[in-house]
Amino acid sequence: LVIVIDNIAYDCTYFLKEHPRGEQIIKSFGGAECSWQFWRFHGKKELEDFGRTEGMVNKFKEPQRYVGLKRLGDDEWD
Repeated sequence: LVIVIDNIAYDCTYFLKEHPRGEQIIKSFGGAECSWQFWRFHGKKELEDFGRTEGMVNKFKEPQRYVGLKRLGDDEWD
């Protein structure tokens, strides 16, 4: 189960059963951003107990965006 804190994904699967308030609290934030909730009740040490997840890829391809007749980010007109 992955949660996102400060734009970093953390795998907290192995911590679920150890959470003092129960695993349902963490499960309710599964796959979601929960920075302010985490920092309200935890410190840096608790964050170090989680495994930082590397290499996660968004499964949805971002569509091209256009501004006028050129693609956003292009420096020259085609």
